[in-house]
Amino acid sequence: MGFFKKVFGGGDKGKPVVQRNALNLKVGDIVSYDLEDYVVIGVLEYNDEGWVWRDYHLESEGKHIWLSAEQDDELYLGIFEKIKMPLEKPEKRITYDGVHFELDEASTARITVVEGQVGARVGNEVRYWDYCDDEEEKFISIENWDGDFECSYGFEIDPHEVSFMAGS
Repeated sequence: MGFFKKVFGGGDKGKPVVQRNALNLKVGDIVSYDLEDYVVIGVLEYNDEGWVWRDYHLESEGKHIWLSAEQDDELYLGIFEKIKMPLEKPEKRITYDGVHFELDEASTARITVVEGQVGARVGNEVRYWDYCDDEEEKFISIENWDGDFECSYGFEIDPHEVSFMAGS
């Protein structure tokens, strides 16, 4: 196949190109955010009684973040980083880095999709607690994986702040 056919198409007519968005990313895809490109190295899909959201494990030059995507009446996106918090059990109010957070939601979800580096298996159940600050601009997410607590700190971003490119 010639160079121009590879670049401009015409070579693989059997496979349509799928436009990537925050709800269909795959391992190997690229997420551009805050002037940096991240590779999707893991995908988790959660289901809480029909309520579905996806978390993407992203990596750029050794830096790891998570992109959370949830479709409600509109698309909600958040950027999260894992943090260390001394925690025996989640409370109604917690403090992190001098900021107070109130419990917003708590429930249990089942993992329905696992791809790449995420440390979970399809069928795993996770208990979670979501907190927000008084201005609802900063968030803490706590997950209990079989007795091990994982904590993440994050904030909501506008869908226009990110772009996606199929890499797989």
